[in-house]
Amino acid sequence: MLICGGAGFIGSHVARRFVANGAHVTVIDALVAGTGGSLDHIADVQPVVDLFVAPIESIDGLRALLDSVDVIVDAMAWTRHLAALQDPLLDMRLNLAAHLTLIQALRGLRPRLVIYLGSRSQYGRTAARVVTEDEPMAPSDPQGVHKVAAESHFRNYAALDGYHVVSLRLPNCYGECQPVTGDDIGLVGGFIRTLCEDQTVTVYGKTRRRTLLYARDAAEVVARVAELSVSGFIALNVAGRDVEIRDLAMQLRSLVGRGSVADGVMPSEIAAIDQGDATVDDSRLRALIGDVPQTDLHDALRRTVGYFTEHLA
Repeated sequence: MLICGGAGFIGSHVARRFVANGAHVTVIDALVAGTGGSLDHIADVQPVVDLFVAPIESIDGLRALLDSVDVIVDAMAWTRHLAALQDPLLDMRLNLAAHLTLIQALRGLRPRLVIYLGSRSQYGRTAARVVTEDEPMAPSDPQGVHKVAAESHFRNYAALDGYHVVSLRLPNCYGECQPVTGDDIGLVGGFIRTLCEDQTVTVYGKTRRRTLLYARDAAEVVARVAELSVSGFIALNVAGRDVEIRDLAMQLRSLVGRGSVADGVMPSEIAAIDQGDATVDDSRLRALIGDVPQTDLHDALRRTVGYFTEHLA
């Protein structure tokens, strides 16, 4: 088992999940500043994983390493949407070029399973009320554009070279190991940090909704997908939990115990990339792995608040 980006937010949860299952895990992570990668995230399992701290394009013997594993999880990512608007070239390097390096290194090797962690942002803002995997993708920001491009390369090269790819289109993820500093750290993370600083969380619209996925649940989905017998390329939505954003803010206010929640007008730069309130259909995923795991929302938020409280202290 190889996890590219295995010291990052979601990748570290995936690494721990497979180690707990007795798998031999190798992690590649460049620990690029601003991506959220940190060896602290895998400190508890680092003694039993093989670790490469380097950009994937700099690893000697990459093809031999890839050829030695049966499952590869591509969790490399930069998830700061607003920052990507200001630096789309950096987003291209992290959300596209790094994945092309992996794809090219796989060429000519024996077939294996690659699980690519895609994004709900690939669809952009859609007129559909329910988004299936067949919905046309029209991303509204650089990250979504590059995620679509990376997934498209996986689709094409899977057909050309005979390996197997599952692209998991994930919604907003939250949980332990997510970034706590810097700008644009995600909906849940941004709310928690603002409240921990005893500031006001501003909610744009009283009925706006989002789908959320707890990081440990994301790792469990990856683990179940890794057990599938897949041929060629398949894209699968992961729906997550549908929540009203104002209710989420109020729950977090109660858990943090300080700060406040107020209503406001959405800034234009956020409105330009807002994905709307469409729900996601993950029936294809459920048909393959059964019920998608969902940790109790209050418990998952409580753990996340605890992580932020510890790391912001």
